[in-house]
Formats: sequence, structure tokens, C-alpha cells
Amino acid sequence: MRTLMFLLLLIPAVVQAQPALPDIRFTVIDERGRPLRPDRQPRFSFILTADHPYLDDPAGKQEGWSMSGEVLRGGWRKRTVYNVLECWCTHRTVALQHDGAVMRLIFPDDHTDKHRLVERGAGSGAPEVIPFRPGTVHLMDLLDDPMVLKVKRRMVRRAGLRK
Repeated sequence: MRTLMFLLLLIPAVVQAQPALPDIRFTVIDERGRPLRPDRQPRFSFILTADHPYLDDPAGKQEGWSMSGEVLRGGWRKRTVYNVLECWCTHRTVALQHDGAVMRLIFPDDHTDKHRLVERGAGSGAPEVIPFRPGTVHLMDLLDDPMVLKVKRRMVRRAGLRK
């Protein structure tokens, strides 16, 4: 009987202890595939869901902050890599500004798309490559762009990463 009670108590803990998806790392390129440095720090914004564990912030609250990024050197080029959190939130967007134009990059909320991103980056360690496009753009619409694929392969090769 004790064993049965122990198992009944353990099952919810195991079910809830699913590993979180990793954060999404990305770098921005211009139309020629060169690293692009935004004019201002990108701004990450999102809306909290009811699942978030922070009691002080209500679900539906808009949050956000500036992103500083991490500068990586690949060959003779320097790229700034930004990190978008996987959080208890929806409507994750990053606003980037370059030469007076603004790009609003929308990150997926759908779990299928999130898992596709994880599988794309599995083993390579390379960030996602995002071409700067003025306007509102969904990240998933940019993944198969020929320039993106070319730059990502080059980054993986130069860094000695698997892909």
C-alpha cells in the first residue's frame, strides 16, 4: 500500500518535471549575408501567461527589456548573438532598428515550431541567422531563405561545429 501511495505522489512530479526548451539564439545579417549591427539595442517584449510562477506579476502583463547581445568572432567577422528566452509567455517579439527602418521579429508560440527550431540547432551550437527585413516578420518564415542557409553553413564550418 505504501508503494502505491508513493507512486501516486511521484507521478505528478515526474509529469511536471519536463525539461524546458532551450532559449533561441540568433544573429542578424544584411542583404549580402554580412553581420548587421542594429542602430540601437534590440528590444525584447512578451506577454506573461497564467502558467508563469511569479506571483507579483499578473497573467496578461506586457513585459520587456533591451538586449545587449554577445559578440562572437568567426574568422575575421564579428557577430552579435542575441538570446530570446523560452518563458511562461506568449507574443515574444524583438524590435530591431537599422538605418531608420524597424523590423519586428515574431517568435513562435506553437510547440511544433519551437521543437523545429530546437531540432535545427541540435548539435551545431550555431545561432539562427536572421536577415534584416523592415516590417513585421515571423521567424519561421525566414528559416529556409537561401542566404540564411548559406551563412549558417559557413558559420558552422568556420567554428568547427557539427551540422
